Amino acid sequence: MDVYLQIGSTYTEPPVITGLWTDVYPAFFRLFQHTFRNVQRLRLTMNLKPWDIPPVTMNDANIGAFLAPWEALARSREWVYLDLAIQDDWYPFVKKKADAQSTWALSRTDFYVSDPI
Repeated sequence: MDVYLQIGSTYTEPPVITGLWTDVYPAFFRLFQHTFRNVQRLRLTMNLKPWDIPPVTMNDANIGAFLAPWEALARSREWVYLDLAIQDDWYPFVKKKADAQSTWALSRTDFYVSDPI
C-alpha cells in the first residue's frame, strides 16, 4: 500500500504539529495499527511543510515525539516492507532515528504540494 499524507497546518517549531492535526496525526497511525491489520507492505509519503527556522529546534526529543506514532505502527506487526518517505529538509534529522533501528526504512521524496487542503 502506498499512502500519501499531507500535514496541513503550519509549524511554530518543527516538528510540532498544531491545530486539528494534533488529533488527526496520531489517529491516522492508529487506523493502520488497529484497522488495516492485513497490510504488510506500506510506503508512507509525508508532505511536511518546509520551514525557515534554524535546525537547532530539531532535537532528539522533538523528532522522537514526531516519530512516536510511526514507531508504534512499526512495532505493531511483522512487516514485509515499511518505508517512510519525507522531503530533503526533514531527512537529515529523521535519518539518525532511522539508522538506529531495523524495522522501517527511510527514503526521500521531492513531492511537495504548496497549498494544503
